[in-house]
Amino acid sequence: MSRTTDSELVEAWRETLREFEASGLSQRAFCEAEDLSLSTFGYWRRKLEGMREPQEVRFYPLDFLKGGQEVEGVNLVVELPGGVVMRFSGLAR
Repeated sequence: MSRTTDSELVEAWRETLREFEASGLSQRAFCEAEDLSLSTFGYWRRKLEGMREPQEVRFYPLDFLKGGQEVEGVNLVVELPGGVVMRFSGLAR
């Protein structure tokens, strides 16, 4: 028997919770229908409530142009939520 990894277990419970939300059933009725322990269901619901689902990571190329020509030595400042500021100096290809 193979062991389930933590990430596989988390994803399985996320899917179960999505199915519950779509079902329109009460927690008790859903757990009875799916043969799940109500306490285990509640544990995972609370545990995953505060966890974000992983988002797809995307990278976009940045072209720095001035007058249609590529610029060398660009300085870039990125301000993120929560007050995080990232500064990149002298960017060049």
